[in-house]
Amino acid sequence: MTDPSPAHSAVMTGLERRLVFSRLRAAIGLRWELPRLLDGLEIPDGAHCLEVGTGLGWGAVGLARRFSGSRIIATEYARPPCRICGRMWGIG
Repeated sequence: MTDPSPAHSAVMTGLERRLVFSRLRAAIGLRWELPRLLDGLEIPDGAHCLEVGTGLGWGAVGLARRFSGSRIIATEYARPPCRICGRMWGIG
């Protein structure tokens, strides 16, 4: 029987985790999802933007590319995605 607690349900495992934390998923997000999500959004130069639960960081990278005069701060609770994110985007 699986643990139904909220803490357990927040952690992805197996195939689900591999699909979500993949380069293909990041590429799809940057190319098709993020531009639609950011339509109409304005972040002024010099502003700070916080992305909570950044995963592989494609959202933060997209924000930084679109609003280059702003400071984008990304957080992630899970260490493995942070390490992958750093390798993918050449940071950290």
